Amino acid sequence: MILKFLLIASFSFAQNKLVGTWKVMEVDLGGDFYYNIAKDSVSVSEKFKNDMKNEEDLTFFLNLLKSEYRESLYSFTQSQFEQKTKNFVLSASKYQIDVIQKVIFIEDDPKIPKMSFELLPHNKLLLFYIFEGHEVQLKLKKT
Repeated sequence: MILKFLLIASFSFAQNKLVGTWKVMEVDLGGDFYYNIAKDSVSVSEKFKNDMKNEEDLTFFLNLLKSEYRESLYSFTQSQFEQKTKNFVLSASKYQIDVIQKVIFIEDDPKIPKMSFELLPHNKLLLFYIFEGHEVQLKLKKT
């Protein structure tokens, strides 16, 4: 009985810490692309550069990624997860948390079925997930 209470309490604690809106601070796409939004600093791997046809395509794609992440917000309510920009909701799903394994399970989203997370000091959050075969790591700050 005590174990059940502790599991429920820790689930509620972790979920309550996540509740709110989070703004992306840093993005790391498996080492191929890194973007620090505050510093407007970008680094890309040679492989990433070589996948582009020319410098113009690379610049266009980098600017697209930068604008996407600069405007991204992640929002958690008690039961709903939303990924959005300032003006548009990109996806909305219910979620559940496994506090022991530090995993957020996203329901009804086949592209991102789960995310690992780590709550950091100073209202910061790390999210890790696989998107279309690529590892994504986001560092977020509560707004």
